[in-house]
Amino acid sequence: MSKTVKIKYDPEEKKAVITYEGRSFDTSRIDGKPIEEWAYPFIIKQVRWNGLFDELCSFLGGEKNYVVLFEGADADLEVLKGALSETTAKLAGINNKVSIMYNNTQLTTKISVNGKMLDTSKIQNRSIDEWINPIQFRDIKWEGIFKEIENEVNTDIYTIRFMGKQEDMKVLMDACPQNVDIVYGAARAGRSGGAASSKASGTGNGISAGNMIGNIKGAVGSVNAGSVKDIAGKMTQEVSDEEINKNLENIPIKNKFIRDNIMAICAALSIVLLLLPFVKFGSEASAGGTEASASSAMNGFSAMFGEGSTFTAFLLLIFPVLIIVMNYIAQLKPYRRIIAIGAPALSIISEFIVLIMLKNAQSSVNEAAGAAVAAVGGSGASASVSMSLQIGFFLLIVSYILTAVVGFISYYGMQLPVKKTN
Repeated sequence: MSKTVKIKYDPEEKKAVITYEGRSFDTSRIDGKPIEEWAYPFIIKQVRWNGLFDELCSFLGGEKNYVVLFEGADADLEVLKGALSETTAKLAGINNKVSIMYNNTQLTTKISVNGKMLDTSKIQNRSIDEWINPIQFRDIKWEGIFKEIENEVNTDIYTIRFMGKQEDMKVLMDACPQNVDIVYGAARAGRSGGAASSKASGTGNGISAGNMIGNIKGAVGSVNAGSVKDIAGKMTQEVSDEEINKNLENIPIKNKFIRDNIMAICAALSIVLLLLPFVKFGSEASAGGTEASASSAMNGFSAMFGEGSTFTAFLLLIFPVLIIVMNYIAQLKPYRRIIAIGAPALSIISEFIVLIMLKNAQSSVNEAAGAAVAAVGGSGASASVSMSLQIGFFLLIVSYILTAVVGFISYYGMQLPVKKTN
């Protein structure tokens, strides 16, 4: 078994405590220095530091195959990950989150480790009583659920969030190692619907997320009829690129480029649709037996940059752009799940707010026109402005809903309902 060195780091005091089996490492050379410096070699004022990997090798008597168990902020863990990436040392954090979704009826198991999907092909169509223990059959080798997770995170310290029936969770608890924590997650309802509960929120009625997107039967609910509460919980979890790529395979599009970029394409389509007529204004005036009329159309960009433009109209452009760039800006990646659903939803709300504002502007113009006619006092004179919705308004709503559905597929693992064949 590999030796495990424990590092506890306080970024405010810039203080690291490094220990191995009760022995403390002398950190005087790096006290007061940020982790970005001592993770790598340096010579400062005649003080030589060979980098964390080599220094720990010396501390362990020349051992190069060891595990670093780090306690600290996630950002600092990433610094160490980069510093040790090309070495023989393994890095582990203490805040490892494991999610296990188990259906004892269909015997399906999905496991994610720190947001990354674990390959569970070896244990599909097997009960929890089987895969909780090692399995050796022909070319199939499974070391048991706890050891498999330990191999993935390089430590036996992690927390499992179990989603399934409580009697199955008890089977897991009976074999649970000392350093592993297990909490109960959202119980997945069956196809007939039902209640969903979680440790944090107690019991409550599960609401099919499919109802959020029109009447797409079972679309969101096809993820084992997941509840809105569970979706809300997932929105706070970071999603890995590996999980997104795996989820994208559920989209029935053969062209890989289009499938991999489908959400950005939907968002780009929403921007293009802003060029189509959003609303149409018609004006009519009559006086002394003479009548005149005129009409003009306004698109999304006119609402942004035309006379009387508002910031709300800019949101119709900002939210789709946010969806396009979220995979390329590191600061946005932890919030991709929220953006994938929140941005299309807020776009729809913004569209209706813009419509209400335009409607209010139309009413104000009619009032002003009526007052002007009354002031002139012309007999039989009248003036009015009407407003009607155009195709761009409706197509924008469709594009936002389509973007949200693609977001559920890409970032939440939703599967489209499969058409049954006789």
